Amino acid sequence: MIRRVLRRLGRIWRELRLRDAVGFTLPIVACALYIAVAAAFDYRRARQFDDWWSAGASIPGMFRSRVDAVLRAPSAATLRLELDAESADPGIIRIIVDPAAWALVQADPLEGWGVWSDATLVRGSERIPVDVRKRGD
Repeated sequence: MIRRVLRRLGRIWRELRLRDAVGFTLPIVACALYIAVAAAFDYRRARQFDDWWSAGASIPGMFRSRVDAVLRAPSAATLRLELDAESADPGIIRIIVDPAAWALVQADPLEGWGVWSDATLVRGSERIPVDVRKRGD
């Protein structure tokens, strides 16, 4: 049984030609090249403004982020299908802010920046007290 499988694999291996190898590797190389070029553009866009947030940006870091996004895309798509916007608790986490405090922040858009409000982060059955604020950056 094993010999038969090995012979069949040997025949398949001998039948592979250069065009087959190019056909298998070209899409992989094209994807890697696209990710590398996109990472360089991400880096350029991040460093466009020389500020504190872009100081840690690097092309290898952007490349890792792109690869991570590609690897997590199937699970993200599956997660998106599982979320139901009509349910009482559609998300994984929920931030609960006192409506009166949030309305006070929203009342005057120019005065509301940086005002901290007490809130609760709900994740499953866990409740974590947090502070939230409206930011403009």
